[in-house]
Amino acid sequence: MDRYCPLPFMHIFNDSTNQYDICCHADTKTKISEQLRNNWNVTRDLPFDFFFSKDMQAIRDKIINNEYVDACRRCYEMDKLNVPSPRKMHLSSHGILKNTGKVEIKLRMFGNYCNLSCYMCHPNHSTGRQNDLKSHGYDLADFGYTVKPERHNKISYEKMENHVLNNLEHIEKIIVLGGEPLQVKRFYEFLDKIPDEHASRVCISVGTNLSKIEFKGHKFEDYIKKFKNLTITVSADHFMEKEEWIRWPKDFNEFEDNLDYIRELFNERSKNKEIDIMVTPTVSVLNVDDLEDIFNFYRTKSIYTGQFSMQYVDYPRHVQPHLHIDAKRIIEKYIGTEFEPIALRMKNKLEQSSNEEMTKERNRLIEYLDRLSSLRGDWKKLWNTI
Repeated sequence: MDRYCPLPFMHIFNDSTNQYDICCHADTKTKISEQLRNNWNVTRDLPFDFFFSKDMQAIRDKIINNEYVDACRRCYEMDKLNVPSPRKMHLSSHGILKNTGKVEIKLRMFGNYCNLSCYMCHPNHSTGRQNDLKSHGYDLADFGYTVKPERHNKISYEKMENHVLNNLEHIEKIIVLGGEPLQVKRFYEFLDKIPDEHASRVCISVGTNLSKIEFKGHKFEDYIKKFKNLTITVSADHFMEKEEWIRWPKDFNEFEDNLDYIRELFNERSKNKEIDIMVTPTVSVLNVDDLEDIFNFYRTKSIYTGQFSMQYVDYPRHVQPHLHIDAKRIIEKYIGTEFEPIALRMKNKLEQSSNEEMTKERNRLIEYLDRLSSLRGDWKKLWNTI
């Protein structure tokens, strides 16, 4: 079953444009993905209606028959490179499912407000990113913001919230994404409405930049204590000044204090060895040469660092790792290490790129970094070679 994946049997996903898709790894420029996105929208359709739709059942039938699903081609390509793909990761974790059961659901219903502007972030995901790009004179369409997302109004939001709360018995895991959910009132109000009987069973996984851990009287620590199975994935791509530049306008000292404090709260809550806090670097041209130092920094804090399938920037193209001037040296350095999947993807990108294309994208990269430096400080003082 070299094309089988369990996600369509136990996973409900919508992206930051509020369109449903097979999963967060799907190739959106494919026939099946486009069909789902045209037919299903979060502000109009409810998650379990989508999950049990004829469209999704047709995909599950294809997968059971080990047929090619074009939206899954990113995983297929990673499989060919012998790079750990999300498909293989979930297959290892969940095995072969032939029927739908309890699901994990990814929620973006709390909006895309974010207090940071990460230099590699898609504008759909962050209001801070949108504002920053505009302030530098960029057209958001150049960074993939070609479809203005439909956002929840009060009625559609309440309908969605009630739907999720009324189906908690069918949900095994809720993955909360933003924006930055820890800076959104609705996020805390939603958690407050989850009954104790489900708070002790349902796993809540929160993606956060952890730059702030309080919001208008709500303290994140209270929810760590309430939910037995609450875990967090922390978005951090470097440390100290380099992290502040990449995830501007982050205060790294404040972030580090928050990280240490939350780590202690988790230690007090549970003495087991399960992963309850994980730092997940996104690999781009600015940090690809420093992965060993980055991972060691966070691991000295006894925090799990990395992912089964590391996040690798695909867009914007001009910040992809293989554009590093010393890409070949970096590839050689990582072969045979835990970072070999990154090296293999870089090698594949280099082989697929012409000299003309590489020169064009590197010129865009330097122009981009120079322009961002007007607010973030001169990038050349932090990176001597990119």
